[in-house]
Parts: sequence; structure tokens; C-alpha cells
Amino acid sequence: MKRNILYVLSLLIFSWILLIFFSFIIALIISQVSELKGILARIIDLFTGLAIFIVWLLIWYLVVKKSFYERIKKFMNKIEFLQIFMAY
Repeated sequence: MKRNILYVLSLLIFSWILLIFFSFIIALIISQVSELKGILARIIDLFTGLAIFIVWLLIWYLVVKKSFYERIKKFMNKIEFLQIFMAY
């Protein structure tokens, strides 16, 4: 359970880094085009933040959902078994 919480927190931090990065890129594009200043810039920035937040919610839902987490754990166990098998 502790690993699951740490995984969700790392996804949260990563998603906020992506949010800041894409907001910076869009702000840079908007500052280069003088016609897009004002309310249109705020609308584009709002939709960018909303899209990244929706993607974060989707990732969070898939990770927290028990069956998806169990499938990932089983897959990782198979990889560990293959690594042990190949070592010998």
C-alpha cells in the first residue's frame, strides 16, 4: 500500500512539472504573437491546464484502481523471474 501511495505522489509531482512546462511553452508562443494577447491567451492557458489535469486524473484513476495495480505487479514479478532465470 505504501508503494502505491508513493507511486501516486510521484505521478502527481511529474504531472505538475508537465503542467508548468506546457504552460511556459504556450505562454512563450502567445508572447511571440501579438494578436493572441488578452482573453484568448487566458482561454488557451486554461484549456491547457484543464487537459493536463484530466490526463493526471486518468493516470491516477488507473493507478489507484486495484486490478490495474495488481496487473502491473504481476508483470513486474514476471520480469524479475526472467532476470533471475537469465542470470543462471
